[in-house]
Amino acid sequence: MNDAWTDSPVVPGGVLIGDAAGWSDPVVGQGLSIALRDARQVRDALRSDTVWSTGTLAPYREEREERMRRLRISGAVRTTMYMTFGPEGAARRKAYAKAWPTDPVLAGSRLATFQGAFGVPDESFAPATIQRLFALK
Repeated sequence: MNDAWTDSPVVPGGVLIGDAAGWSDPVVGQGLSIALRDARQVRDALRSDTVWSTGTLAPYREEREERMRRLRISGAVRTTMYMTFGPEGAARRKAYAKAWPTDPVLAGSRLATFQGAFGVPDESFAPATIQRLFALK
């Protein structure tokens, strides 16, 4: 699968939301949730100020950047865990099945697609955590 994004969904006089601002790997199934959260974030930003500028939308841009970063990691983890075949992939899946229910940090990238990108421990998306996940055997 794939994903794509723009470096900034906000320009003078315009703002992109949903897939127009970039999409996450469809394997994590977040398209509608992303679009609706984007719309709410933009609405809230615009209602907070009578003079609209790119600065008005900075909170949306910053939050979306981090949210999408986390969802891209979730997609990469899901793809690596469940779509790597052969003995190594099978061993990793078996080890992951034992590890994630008891370790909230290792479970975070998996659960982010159900609980939201900010509803799991921040360290779930740290490079060291992802390396631990991919090293499971």
